[in-house]
Amino acid sequence: MSYDQNAQYVPPPPPAPPLTPGGVATPIGVGPSADGMAIGALVLGILSFCLGCLTGIPAIILGIIAVKRINADPQNRGGKGMAIAGIVIGSIMLLVTIIFGIVGGISAIYAEQMATDTFGNMDQNIGVTTTGGDDYQTLFDQATAADLNYLTGSFTAPSSVNQGDSFLVVLNLANSKGSALSLDSVDVHDEYLAGITITASNPASTMEPFHIPVDNSMSYSMKTTIPASGSREVSFTCNAAQRGTWAGNFDVCITYSDCLQVYVSTTVD
Repeated sequence: MSYDQNAQYVPPPPPAPPLTPGGVATPIGVGPSADGMAIGALVLGILSFCLGCLTGIPAIILGIIAVKRINADPQNRGGKGMAIAGIVIGSIMLLVTIIFGIVGGISAIYAEQMATDTFGNMDQNIGVTTTGGDDYQTLFDQATAADLNYLTGSFTAPSSVNQGDSFLVVLNLANSKGSALSLDSVDVHDEYLAGITITASNPASTMEPFHIPVDNSMSYSMKTTIPASGSREVSFTCNAAQRGTWAGNFDVCITYSDCLQVYVSTTVD
């Protein structure tokens, strides 16, 4: 057999595309287009990383609907993987949101319980009766901001001490009113306590001193009274912890919010 060396090679024709059940040929290499709901499920699932369950729940719903639609018509609908991804991401972010909600709720309950315990302990100490027979609780309930007009205060303390020394800060409180005044607490501001440590008070605090973040102060509960037309001394035993000049207010409070401020300054050499 001889071949014509000048003849041009002609490749065989490509195979015919397969027919769909309806008899229509489907082009080779071209699949069904992605279902719109599958795309939406994936997009909402990705957004749930920022928006949590706000888009996580719609992502799950759209993903489930898209999977059902694709399974019912696989020849014309695609994107099943995107739909499943949207369901998975949305479910994970929904679970994370629920966990954070539970943790946040527990934290809020714990914080509320701590506040209740703190002020509950304060209430348990209310009702202290002084030697003069004046009932603290009654005076506390009757006290108003106007009573501060009858209260004056000054302090006695060394202007300078050496580091490591112990010293006294004595508040001299005078009541010019014809009836006794309540003395609820003395709150020492953080500016003074930055270099000075208080180790004891007289009268002794009726409960463990606690910090008040809103006022940036440490509260020492007194639960006592200042006699009518009389005076009372409140002293604090202090330690000079750090060198520098430390100054801040000592708030003398007749109620939780009505306070007389006594400014104290101490230099530590």
